[in-house]
Amino acid sequence: LCRRNKPSNLEPVPHMRDYETNNMKTDRLQNNRLVCFLNALFISAAAGNVTATESAWRSYAVYQPRIERAFVVDAIEQPLRYNHDSSIAWFQDRWFCIWNANTIPAEGAPGQLNYVSTSKDGMQWSAPEALFSDPKLSVNPIPCTQGTQWQPNLLVIDNALWALWSQNSKDQHNGCYLSILDKPGGLWRNQLILFDDKAEPVIDGKSFRIFPTQNPLRLSSGRILAPVTMIGPQSENAPKGQNNWYQREKRDSVIYSDDNGTSWQVSPGAIIPEHDWRQWEPTVCEQPNGTVLMFARNNLISHFEDAAITPQTALVCSFSSDSGSTWTPHQFVPLHSVVSRMHLLRQPDSERYLMIHNDWPAGIFCKDRLNLALFVNRGGGIDYTAGIGLTEHQPQVAYPQMDIHNNSLIVCYSQGECALRNIRVVKLTPLPAADQLYIYPRNNIPVPRQCTITNGVILLRGGASLKCRTNPAVQQHHFKAQAVIHPDTTGVLFDNRTHSRGVVWGVTGTCFVHMGNPAYNIRSTIPVPLDRWSTLEVEIDYPAGRVQFTVNDKTEVKKFKPGKKTLTGDSATLFGANLQHSSLAAFEGRVRSLTLYGTNTLLRADKLNALNSGFELPDNKSLPHTACAVIKSSDGSQQLQIHGAASAGVELSANERAQGDTVELEFSCSITSADNLTLCTVGDANLPARIVARDNRITLEHALSVVDCGEFESNRWYKLRITTGAHRTALQIDKREVVEVSHAPEANWIYFGEGYPDKSRGSGTFLIGIDSVKTRVVAD
Repeated sequence: LCRRNKPSNLEPVPHMRDYETNNMKTDRLQNNRLVCFLNALFISAAAGNVTATESAWRSYAVYQPRIERAFVVDAIEQPLRYNHDSSIAWFQDRWFCIWNANTIPAEGAPGQLNYVSTSKDGMQWSAPEALFSDPKLSVNPIPCTQGTQWQPNLLVIDNALWALWSQNSKDQHNGCYLSILDKPGGLWRNQLILFDDKAEPVIDGKSFRIFPTQNPLRLSSGRILAPVTMIGPQSENAPKGQNNWYQREKRDSVIYSDDNGTSWQVSPGAIIPEHDWRQWEPTVCEQPNGTVLMFARNNLISHFEDAAITPQTALVCSFSSDSGSTWTPHQFVPLHSVVSRMHLLRQPDSERYLMIHNDWPAGIFCKDRLNLALFVNRGGGIDYTAGIGLTEHQPQVAYPQMDIHNNSLIVCYSQGECALRNIRVVKLTPLPAADQLYIYPRNNIPVPRQCTITNGVILLRGGASLKCRTNPAVQQHHFKAQAVIHPDTTGVLFDNRTHSRGVVWGVTGTCFVHMGNPAYNIRSTIPVPLDRWSTLEVEIDYPAGRVQFTVNDKTEVKKFKPGKKTLTGDSATLFGANLQHSSLAAFEGRVRSLTLYGTNTLLRADKLNALNSGFELPDNKSLPHTACAVIKSSDGSQQLQIHGAASAGVELSANERAQGDTVELEFSCSITSADNLTLCTVGDANLPARIVARDNRITLEHALSVVDCGEFESNRWYKLRITTGAHRTALQIDKREVVEVSHAPEANWIYFGEGYPDKSRGSGTFLIGIDSVKTRVVAD
């Protein structure tokens, strides 16, 4: 008990790997030794002898909620093309969803306002209305004709609905606002928040703009925290000459009020050491011992600096032991994620914490924003286990926020390219039961490459593209093409580029062409809808500096200054990039035809007997078929069936690996087939241990350490017992000898199957008896 509730300032960053200087490490070590010595004295005096405490064995169910999905705003159906940064809350008798939006299909364009929509059931939503700038909805509307309103965040306080948001208008209305609504259908009261009579507080002699980023939080003490990123002057350390906003010094922080919003103070916040420009969009949650956990994104954008993000460094965390007044330096959380905003929320009347974030390995910025998923944690700390996917195969899903009402969880989020971005919701019913541990099947594996013809329609998935066997005849200075498509995601339609010439035609919310120079990146403003058939045309007259785009019955002409480029190329690819190292995404969806005018029809599905008639078939050496599903056995019991690199998260009772706790897991397993098949993953994304089946043998592996655990027979059931804690993970199969590997992950994560996918893993199928799964925690 003493250990779980000791003040966090005695050990500033629980769980986390040290990235500090040698002197700081020495000080930390001496401090920790003193803490351990004092704790030992206290425990000895109070209890006489110190013994480990074993919790009871806990059984499992598979979490399988009903999942419903809906649009709050469908950008193809109304004038608001750009919609982003949504927040959601249940207030009195209805759901409120608010977000920033614009009729201009671009982020941060003048006239961007905050909008609101409401719903009684979370599925049917009212038409969007401008919120804080319209006298029909606000007592004192805030003018914003040329500025931008941003990222509203909701919280219910004492029977009133609060919203924290900001306006960037470079006038007397510039700053951070608290808006309050007393009842649905009433008018909002808007109040500019001041810090020492200034809209922008001064910290360490520098002025910072306050940018609210996530839903506020009321602590058990009554203090209200609003997560913010503070944007300051130009950083002396940031990469130069890239982007003015990116180069600015930023701090992840909170503003806080102890008098119910009458006055506010600001914390100096936290940064990633030596990277004071990368902070962005924190979220906070109060821990059982009273500390506050902050999660935020490591906003490394490779386009702006010569560095690559890794899945293990996309998420950072900090801790506050004084209710948000000060924070420890940011440290990386060794969990696969992407660079994007996430949201934390404690489940009411439960020790379970929830996070909504992308369960996907980081890759190309924004293009890796796939599979918003439910993450779970018990007892606080950083070890949020990835769980069920919420958004199926929707492209570019990001910026989730959630709220709970009547045993349902509703998540609002952004979906789609910036030029055509929707606000959508997903509703989960029922919530995970408070006293039940769960297995959470995941959806974090890309779909395999697929290129098939059915009833005159070509289906393309998983990055499949068609390489032309002969180079299509494209004129030097004129290009005209048509495609009949049903997009699932956006991407390239035609690409014949070399490194110095050629043209790309594609879709990213709207159509675009690219002619080998950034100045000739020409984009239409006509939206291209997903999930429905459209006819697209493009015509380029290069000498005239003219591009004409057509989407169904709408046409638009764009002008550019012609140069000395040529549109011909040496080869061409349909529905994917022609250059090997291009960052452009492949098109996914259905295609009826693609025609180049001046030649014959290049591709017409209903006239092809086989795809290889004029094209090289895509390389199908993609990830194998993967799935995780619950099935019934012949005796009626439930089993978890896992294929390939699929996995399921195993929720654990509260435990602290860094403080000496040990987790024990037992389950029964039957292997159908296996070739380098991961049965179980234990530990974090930096230091995992795996149980692997290959060549009729089972091994326990970590890094270069491979320990043989003996043979297995296909379709025979085995009982596995895993013990993990401190610096080791041990495995016993039936009554065989116990084997172990040494590793020291920072927290306890356990997944059935492959927890941290890579291309070398995953072929085969195995079963787990759900009734056989149980865990317990041995507290040091």
